Amino acid sequence: MSRYFNGSSAYMYWDGAWDIALPFTVSIWVKPETGMATDTGIWNTTTSTSLNNIYNIDCNSVGGTAVSFGCASRTTAWAQAISTETHAFDTWHHVCARYISSTMRNITVDGTDYAENTTSNSPAAGRSQFNIGVLRRNTLVEYFKGRLAHLVVYNGALDDNEIVMLSQGISPLSINIPLLFYSPTLGRDTNDIDTVGAKTFTNVNATNDPDEPRIIVSKNRRFFIPQTYGGSAIELHGDAYLEPSTPSAPVTAVPCTMSIWVRNPSDGSSPPLNDKILMNLHDKDQALGYNQCMQMEYTGSGNVTYGLGRPFAFYRGSSGASAYATASIPQDGKFHNVCAVFETAALRHCYMDGANKGSEATSKTAPTLIDNLRIGRYGPNSRWPNADNCTAELTNATIWNVALTDAEVAMVGSGINPLTIRPTAIVFHSPLNGRGPTEQDIVGSLTLVKRDVFSVDAQSPINLRKKIKTWYSTSVIATLYNRFFIFMS
Repeated sequence: MSRYFNGSSAYMYWDGAWDIALPFTVSIWVKPETGMATDTGIWNTTTSTSLNNIYNIDCNSVGGTAVSFGCASRTTAWAQAISTETHAFDTWHHVCARYISSTMRNITVDGTDYAENTTSNSPAAGRSQFNIGVLRRNTLVEYFKGRLAHLVVYNGALDDNEIVMLSQGISPLSINIPLLFYSPTLGRDTNDIDTVGAKTFTNVNATNDPDEPRIIVSKNRRFFIPQTYGGSAIELHGDAYLEPSTPSAPVTAVPCTMSIWVRNPSDGSSPPLNDKILMNLHDKDQALGYNQCMQMEYTGSGNVTYGLGRPFAFYRGSSGASAYATASIPQDGKFHNVCAVFETAALRHCYMDGANKGSEATSKTAPTLIDNLRIGRYGPNSRWPNADNCTAELTNATIWNVALTDAEVAMVGSGINPLTIRPTAIVFHSPLNGRGPTEQDIVGSLTLVKRDVFSVDAQSPINLRKKIKTWYSTSVIATLYNRFFIFMS
């Protein structure tokens, strides 16, 4: 469902103090209808008597054949960012406006069409109206014609990746930034409500409509598509590592696949001498941390065979075997993917960047006591308590309970979102983005506690405004639906 606005008399509003502190982000789904006026208001917060001191989003007809979108702040003059591309009538579009500072506001349409404005403009306090579907109420001008749904205001500036997520239809409730306001604008009642602050909107002639954008909502409300490259990463130093707040292992036996993105530290740290643990499934009660384990790691500079940075998959019940990738992680300041596939007790593989496959085929006694996960360190280890802690930047850790094929590993290593690859077999995924005091497993709902000191690296190796929506095929969405999601309007 959505709300339909007729372009002549329909709008919604809430009256009350609404002086939002910068930065904040507004997200909304918009379906403009052919025949709408040249300039129309989608959302704004303003005073009751003036167009001054306003924040707004508008939709503008371009020659009656397409539309553009804009966001602005205004003291007594407009400071407006207008989308660089035109967009089709009668089609759902995702519009996201970020109000970052007095000299930066930007708009992104459908996750890719980006424009910004850097004019100095600081609306004064005193806004007391929150309006949808019209520019302002004291004169009732610039009515929007079309459908609106899922209006959200976040208490912060979303990053590019999070905007892409929203544009793909990921639920706004799944973005890990506090919400100030959220109204699905479903039209199921006479007046829509803000589900965050319990504000009730007065509806004037806006009708309910069965048309809707397709929003993917997690059954446990915590699932979201993370950054593949870019966004934020965590940087581990010294004794830092992560593990579930309550010991837990997403998978305890073969087959399974682990994947993580890693970049060598940018802070000038000395190259690690010993092997470094990336991900470790282990028995929490083992005194010797590498017994009873399946783990993914890379060699330190002291390794006489491979030198620094060679990824390998290590498998051990009572005795171990390792499969080494055929190339090492480059010291090039970029993120690289390491993937370990534990196919059977007699076969394991390791890859770097979706290729460089190395295999090892010695039959080993299977570990039977795995009950915990760690990222960045061995399991409990009285022999080498800190020697093999990882010193690197990590992001996007994923575990499947199947052995991915070479083709699927190649997709992961190329930067395809891991959550679109064999999604029904994913048992763990954590973005590792450093956005909060803990890290979240957004599939199995584990909370990962950060042990020792972490830092966050916000560098983004690639531009996430590129059109990545082609990653989502009909079959993938159908599979996600069957496994993880409900669709709601």
